[in-house]
Amino acid sequence: MNYLPTIKQGITDNNLPNEVGQLLSAFNNFDLKEHIKKTGIKKSAALISKAARIGEKIDLQEIEKETLQTVQKIQPNIKIKKFPFYFIYAGSGTDAKSFGGTAVVINLGYYAAQLKGAIKTNNKVPKTVRDQILAASIHEGVHVFLNQLGLSWKHSNQDEIWNIIWEDGLATYMEPTHFGPSTDYYSENNFWLVIISKWLDAKEDSKRKKVIYEALKSKVMKKIGQRQIQAAISSLKRGVKPEDIFTDLLFVSNGPAYHIGRFLWERELAKGKSLHELVEEGSSKVTGWIKHIPST
Repeated sequence: MNYLPTIKQGITDNNLPNEVGQLLSAFNNFDLKEHIKKTGIKKSAALISKAARIGEKIDLQEIEKETLQTVQKIQPNIKIKKFPFYFIYAGSGTDAKSFGGTAVVINLGYYAAQLKGAIKTNNKVPKTVRDQILAASIHEGVHVFLNQLGLSWKHSNQDEIWNIIWEDGLATYMEPTHFGPSTDYYSENNFWLVIISKWLDAKEDSKRKKVIYEALKSKVMKKIGQRQIQAAISSLKRGVKPEDIFTDLLFVSNGPAYHIGRFLWERELAKGKSLHELVEEGSSKVTGWIKHIPST
Protein backbone atom coordinates (compact mmCIF):
# COMPACT_ATOMS: atom_id res chain seq x y z
CA MET A 1 0.00 0.00 0.00
CA ASN A 2 1.48 3.30 -1.11
CA TYR A 3 0.32 5.95 1.37
CA LEU A 4 2.32 8.79 -0.18
CA PRO A 5 -0.65 10.25 -2.15
CA THR A 6 -2.73 10.25 1.05
CA ILE A 7 0.05 11.87 3.07
CA LYS A 8 0.63 14.42 0.31
CA GLN A 9 -3.08 15.30 0.39
CA GLY A 10 -2.75 15.59 4.16
CA ILE A 11 -0.62 18.71 3.63
CA THR A 12 -3.52 20.39 1.82
CA ASP A 13 -6.14 19.15 4.29
CA ASN A 14 -3.89 19.67 7.34
CA ASN A 15 -5.16 16.30 8.47
CA LEU A 16 -4.70 12.56 7.87
CA PRO A 17 -7.07 9.60 8.05
CA ASN A 18 -6.79 8.01 11.50
CA GLU A 19 -5.31 4.74 10.26
CA VAL A 20 -2.52 6.58 8.39
CA GLY A 21 -1.74 8.86 11.31
CA GLN A 22 -1.56 5.83 13.60
CA LEU A 23 0.75 4.05 11.17
CA LEU A 24 3.18 7.00 11.06
CA SER A 25 3.07 7.36 14.83
CA ALA A 26 3.80 3.66 15.30
CA PHE A 27 6.71 3.89 12.85
CA ASN A 28 8.72 6.61 14.62
CA ASN A 29 6.25 8.81 16.52
CA PHE A 30 5.89 10.92 13.39
CA ASP A 31 3.17 13.57 13.49
CA LEU A 32 2.41 15.42 10.26
CA LYS A 33 1.07 18.56 11.95
CA GLU A 34 4.16 18.79 14.18
CA HIS A 35 6.37 18.22 11.15
CA ILE A 36 4.71 21.13 9.35
CA LYS A 37 5.14 23.36 12.42
CA LYS A 38 8.86 22.59 12.69
CA THR A 39 9.73 22.46 9.00
CA GLY A 40 7.24 24.87 7.48
CA ILE A 41 4.44 23.99 5.12
CA LYS A 42 6.39 24.86 1.95
CA LYS A 43 9.41 22.69 2.80
CA SER A 44 7.22 19.90 4.17
CA ALA A 45 5.21 19.86 0.95
CA ALA A 46 8.40 19.74 -1.14
CA LEU A 47 9.86 16.84 0.87
CA ILE A 48 6.65 14.82 0.73
CA SER A 49 6.25 15.55 -2.99
CA LYS A 50 9.78 14.28 -3.61
CA ALA A 51 9.05 11.10 -1.65
CA ALA A 52 5.78 10.68 -3.55
CA ARG A 53 7.64 11.08 -6.84
CA ILE A 54 10.00 8.26 -5.84
CA GLY A 55 6.93 6.10 -5.25
CA GLU A 56 5.65 7.03 -8.72
CA LYS A 57 8.95 6.45 -10.51
CA ILE A 58 9.78 3.12 -8.91
CA ASP A 59 7.58 0.08 -9.48
CA LEU A 60 6.69 -0.60 -5.85
CA GLN A 61 4.80 -3.77 -6.75
CA GLU A 62 7.99 -5.07 -8.31
CA ILE A 63 9.83 -4.26 -5.07
CA GLU A 64 7.26 -6.35 -3.20
CA LYS A 65 7.57 -9.21 -5.70
CA GLU A 66 11.39 -9.28 -5.58
CA THR A 67 11.29 -9.10 -1.79
CA LEU A 68 9.04 -12.15 -1.50
CA GLN A 69 11.09 -14.12 -4.04
CA THR A 70 14.35 -13.38 -2.21
CA VAL A 71 13.07 -13.94 1.32
CA GLN A 72 11.46 -17.26 0.34
CA LYS A 73 14.99 -18.62 -0.22
CA ILE A 74 15.70 -18.82 3.51
CA GLN A 75 13.13 -21.63 3.75
CA PRO A 76 11.90 -22.79 0.33
CA ASN A 77 9.85 -25.68 1.78
CA ILE A 78 7.40 -23.42 3.64
CA LYS A 79 5.48 -20.83 1.65
CA ILE A 80 5.52 -17.30 3.05
CA LYS A 81 2.13 -16.15 4.28
CA LYS A 82 0.98 -12.90 2.73
CA PHE A 83 1.84 -9.80 4.74
CA PRO A 84 1.38 -6.07 4.10
CA PHE A 85 3.86 -3.65 2.58
CA TYR A 86 3.46 0.02 3.52
CA PHE A 87 5.24 2.87 1.75
CA ILE A 88 5.10 6.07 3.79
CA TYR A 89 6.60 9.46 4.53
CA ALA A 90 7.79 9.85 8.13
CA GLY A 91 10.63 12.36 8.02
CA SER A 92 14.17 11.40 7.13
CA GLY A 93 15.57 9.71 10.24
CA THR A 94 14.49 6.07 9.88
CA ASP A 95 14.49 4.03 6.68
CA ALA A 96 12.42 0.92 7.39
CA LYS A 97 10.86 -1.33 10.03
CA SER A 98 9.09 -4.67 10.24
CA PHE A 99 6.63 -3.79 13.02
CA GLY A 100 7.65 -6.75 15.14
CA GLY A 101 7.81 -9.11 12.18
CA THR A 102 4.31 -8.38 10.88
CA ALA A 103 4.80 -6.01 7.91
CA VAL A 104 7.39 -4.29 5.74
CA VAL A 105 7.22 -0.52 6.24
CA ILE A 106 9.44 1.62 3.99
CA ASN A 107 9.87 5.34 4.66
CA LEU A 108 10.40 6.94 1.25
CA GLY A 109 11.14 10.21 3.04
CA TYR A 110 14.47 8.76 4.15
CA TYR A 111 15.50 8.21 0.52
CA ALA A 112 14.05 11.51 -0.70
CA ALA A 113 16.30 13.34 1.76
CA GLN A 114 19.37 11.84 0.08
CA LEU A 115 18.53 13.35 -3.31
CA LYS A 116 19.44 16.94 -4.08
CA GLY A 117 16.81 19.08 -5.75
CA ALA A 118 13.38 18.10 -7.01
CA ILE A 119 12.71 15.01 -9.12
CA LYS A 120 11.41 16.38 -12.39
CA THR A 121 8.70 14.66 -14.39
CA ASN A 122 11.05 13.31 -17.06
CA ASN A 123 13.86 12.38 -14.67
CA LYS A 124 14.47 8.85 -13.49
CA VAL A 125 15.14 8.01 -9.86
CA PRO A 126 18.79 6.91 -9.54
CA LYS A 127 19.18 3.13 -9.61
CA THR A 128 21.06 3.29 -6.30
CA VAL A 129 17.90 4.61 -4.61
CA ARG A 130 15.83 1.72 -5.95
CA ASP A 131 18.56 -0.69 -4.87
CA GLN A 132 18.56 0.75 -1.36
CA ILE A 133 14.78 0.51 -1.08
CA LEU A 134 14.86 -3.10 -2.29
CA ALA A 135 17.63 -3.95 0.18
CA ALA A 136 15.66 -2.42 3.07
CA SER A 137 12.49 -4.22 1.98
CA ILE A 138 14.27 -7.58 1.85
CA HIS A 139 15.93 -6.96 5.22
CA GLU A 140 12.58 -6.30 6.90
CA GLY A 141 10.94 -9.12 4.94
CA VAL A 142 13.41 -11.57 6.48
CA HIS A 143 12.26 -10.47 9.94
CA VAL A 144 8.65 -11.07 8.93
CA PHE A 145 9.31 -14.57 7.55
CA LEU A 146 11.43 -15.58 10.55
CA ASN A 147 8.58 -14.44 12.78
CA GLN A 148 6.17 -16.61 10.76
CA LEU A 149 8.55 -19.57 11.14
CA GLY A 150 8.82 -19.05 14.90
CA LEU A 151 12.55 -18.43 14.54
CA SER A 152 12.65 -14.72 15.34
CA TRP A 153 14.71 -13.76 18.39
CA LYS A 154 11.42 -12.77 20.07
CA HIS A 155 10.49 -16.48 20.28
CA SER A 156 13.77 -17.50 21.93
CA ASN A 157 14.79 -17.75 25.57
CA GLN A 158 18.42 -17.03 24.70
CA ASP A 159 20.22 -13.77 25.40
CA GLU A 160 18.72 -11.11 23.15
CA ILE A 161 22.07 -9.82 21.82
CA TRP A 162 23.17 -13.12 20.26
CA ASN A 163 19.77 -13.82 18.77
CA ILE A 164 19.68 -10.38 17.15
CA ILE A 165 23.19 -10.85 15.75
CA TRP A 166 21.96 -14.11 14.20
CA GLU A 167 18.70 -12.63 12.86
CA ASP A 168 19.91 -9.20 11.72
CA GLY A 169 23.06 -10.80 10.33
CA LEU A 170 20.87 -13.05 8.18
CA ALA A 171 18.66 -10.11 7.14
CA THR A 172 21.75 -8.10 6.18
CA TYR A 173 23.28 -11.07 4.35
CA MET A 174 20.12 -11.42 2.25
CA GLU A 175 20.29 -7.80 1.08
CA PRO A 176 21.42 -7.87 -2.58
CA THR A 177 23.49 -4.69 -2.14
CA HIS A 178 25.01 -2.96 0.88
CA PHE A 179 25.30 0.79 1.32
CA GLY A 180 26.62 3.48 3.58
CA PRO A 181 29.72 4.04 5.69
CA SER A 182 28.41 1.67 8.34
CA THR A 183 29.33 -1.21 6.01
CA ASP A 184 32.94 -0.37 6.95
CA TYR A 185 32.29 -2.36 10.13
CA TYR A 186 32.48 -5.43 7.92
CA SER A 187 36.21 -4.76 7.49
CA GLU A 188 36.62 -4.85 11.30
CA ASN A 189 35.11 -8.29 11.73
CA ASN A 190 38.02 -9.70 13.75
CA PHE A 191 38.07 -6.71 16.10
CA TRP A 192 34.35 -7.04 16.82
CA LEU A 193 34.43 -10.83 17.13
CA VAL A 194 37.07 -10.44 19.84
CA ILE A 195 34.99 -7.76 21.58
CA ILE A 196 31.79 -9.81 21.45
CA SER A 197 33.63 -12.96 22.56
CA LYS A 198 35.07 -11.10 25.55
CA TRP A 199 31.58 -9.87 26.39
CA LEU A 200 30.34 -13.47 26.39
CA ASP A 201 32.99 -14.34 28.97
CA ALA A 202 32.49 -11.23 31.14
CA LYS A 203 29.94 -11.95 33.85
CA GLU A 204 30.65 -9.08 36.23
CA ASP A 205 29.67 -5.47 35.53
CA SER A 206 33.21 -4.23 36.10
CA LYS A 207 34.56 -6.58 33.40
CA ARG A 208 31.72 -5.73 31.06
CA LYS A 209 32.47 -2.03 31.39
CA LYS A 210 36.10 -2.73 30.40
CA VAL A 211 34.84 -4.52 27.28
CA ILE A 212 32.70 -1.50 26.41
CA TYR A 213 35.66 0.88 26.73
CA GLU A 214 37.70 -1.47 24.53
CA ALA A 215 34.88 -1.47 21.93
CA LEU A 216 35.00 2.32 21.82
CA LYS A 217 38.51 2.05 20.34
CA SER A 218 37.01 0.83 17.05
CA LYS A 219 38.58 2.84 14.21
CA VAL A 220 35.36 2.71 12.20
CA MET A 221 33.24 3.85 15.14
CA LYS A 222 35.64 6.74 15.79
CA LYS A 223 35.17 7.70 12.15
CA ILE A 224 31.38 7.40 11.76
CA GLY A 225 29.95 6.65 15.19
CA GLN A 226 30.87 9.57 17.42
CA ARG A 227 27.27 9.83 18.63
CA GLN A 228 27.30 6.22 19.77
CA ILE A 229 30.63 6.73 21.50
CA GLN A 230 29.44 9.83 23.37
CA ALA A 231 26.15 8.16 24.25
CA ALA A 232 27.99 5.12 25.65
CA ILE A 233 30.37 7.26 27.73
CA SER A 234 27.45 9.30 29.08
CA SER A 235 25.52 6.14 29.94
CA LEU A 236 28.52 4.65 31.75
CA LYS A 237 28.82 7.78 33.86
CA ARG A 238 25.11 7.70 34.69
CA GLY A 239 25.26 4.09 35.81
CA VAL A 240 23.14 2.59 33.01
CA LYS A 241 23.27 -1.22 32.92
CA PRO A 242 26.29 -2.39 30.86
CA GLU A 243 24.14 -4.82 28.85
CA ASP A 244 21.89 -1.96 27.73
CA ILE A 245 24.88 0.16 26.74
CA PHE A 246 26.51 -2.69 24.82
CA THR A 247 23.27 -3.54 23.00
CA ASP A 248 22.88 0.08 21.86
CA LEU A 249 26.53 0.20 20.82
CA LEU A 250 26.09 -2.84 18.60
CA PHE A 251 22.74 -2.04 17.02
CA VAL A 252 21.87 1.68 17.08
CA SER A 253 22.34 3.56 13.78
CA ASN A 254 23.08 0.45 11.73
CA GLY A 255 25.90 -0.48 14.09
CA PRO A 256 28.51 -3.23 13.82
CA ALA A 257 26.27 -6.15 14.79
CA TYR A 258 24.46 -6.15 11.43
CA HIS A 259 27.67 -6.41 9.44
CA ILE A 260 29.50 -8.80 11.76
CA GLY A 261 26.38 -10.95 11.68
CA ARG A 262 26.51 -10.87 7.88
CA PHE A 263 30.16 -11.96 7.99
CA LEU A 264 29.27 -14.87 10.29
CA TRP A 265 26.53 -16.07 7.94
CA GLU A 266 28.86 -15.87 4.93
CA ARG A 267 31.52 -17.84 6.79
CA GLU A 268 29.15 -20.57 7.96
CA LEU A 269 27.60 -20.95 4.51
CA ALA A 270 31.08 -21.31 3.02
CA LYS A 271 31.49 -24.48 5.09
CA GLY A 272 28.95 -26.26 2.89
CA LYS A 273 25.56 -26.22 4.61
CA SER A 274 22.65 -24.78 2.70
CA LEU A 275 20.98 -21.55 3.74
CA HIS A 276 17.72 -23.21 4.79
CA GLU A 277 19.62 -25.84 6.84
CA LEU A 278 21.37 -23.14 8.82
CA VAL A 279 18.10 -21.25 9.24
CA GLU A 280 16.37 -24.38 10.53
CA GLU A 281 19.09 -24.81 13.16
CA GLY A 282 18.10 -21.46 14.61
CA SER A 283 20.31 -19.20 16.67
CA SER A 284 21.40 -21.78 19.25
CA LYS A 285 24.88 -22.11 17.72
CA VAL A 286 25.58 -18.44 17.19
CA THR A 287 27.81 -18.15 20.26
CA GLY A 288 30.02 -20.85 18.73
CA TRP A 289 30.14 -18.87 15.48
CA ILE A 290 31.29 -15.81 17.42
CA LYS A 291 33.91 -17.71 19.43
CA HIS A 292 35.60 -18.89 16.23
CA ILE A 293 37.93 -15.94 15.62
CA PRO A 294 40.11 -16.16 12.47
CA SER A 295 43.84 -15.80 12.94
CA THR A 296 45.28 -12.54 11.62
